[in-house]
Amino acid sequence: MTVAKDASRLLIVDDMEASRLILAQILTLHGYQVDTADGGDSALELASEHTYHLAILDYRMPKMNGVELFERLRLVQPSIIGIFLTGYPTVDTVYPAISSGVERVLAKPVDVEELLGVVKQLLTVAA
Repeated sequence: MTVAKDASRLLIVDDMEASRLILAQILTLHGYQVDTADGGDSALELASEHTYHLAILDYRMPKMNGVELFERLRLVQPSIIGIFLTGYPTVDTVYPAISSGVERVLAKPVDVEELLGVVKQLLTVAA
């Protein structure tokens, strides 16, 4: 059984407004319900109000990095799937990301087709 796109709610967290809004627009145009947050605190607030199937998180953010945020999101929503986006895809970022339980780490700038494929694949596998 696959999760229908229109039933899939995604959370995008990035401290850079332009990145956040562009990704949200693209994913919305592809049929996903998308909420955005500019950092960890606002993301956790949204996660206490809504159920998300998948979170797309920036790795480096002020106050709370993506690993810390994902670990806290998993306490609220244990089945949430994570994708990290980073401009610094080195072992120092990829290893902690994978260790936190995220499914994929993608390099910035984001290849939109790759991201769409990964989102679809992860939501299908999770269903």
